[in-house]
Amino acid sequence: MAVLSFDNGLVSYTVNGVENAVKFNPSDPNFADRMYTTFEALEKKQTVRDGDIQQAKTAADMLKVIRKYDEEMREAIDSLFSEGACAAVFGDMSTYAMAGGLPVWANFMLSVIDECDGAFAREQKQVNPKIQKYIKKYQQAQKK
Repeated sequence: MAVLSFDNGLVSYTVNGVENAVKFNPSDPNFADRMYTTFEALEKKQTVRDGDIQQAKTAADMLKVIRKYDEEMREAIDSLFSEGACAAVFGDMSTYAMAGGLPVWANFMLSVIDECDGAFAREQKQVNPKIQKYIKKYQQAQKK
């Protein structure tokens, strides 16, 4: 059977020392759309979660709310990347743990957004020269 192999842009990322924690094509507009949609949904969850925590009457109630939202957050992130991505990225740490003034889920997603923005810029610079190379090659072939 014949085999075709081509560069599909998929990149495996080491995240905080965990090799191959996530894999995605950072210049894929479909991934970017899902990523931004997921990020917006996660921001909304954060706001609702914060309100629910303020309404908790006891520490046990507060921790129950946090656990519930952590499970939902993990499901959303896993659906964007793949099952088990959160386990690889966050381990048993809550996605709502704070670091640098933000929850760790936000730090992670913002780093992915930055990676995608950089990849789009790099790919755009490569597109025109490659296309021009192939156009020139096929124009020359047609003249023969």
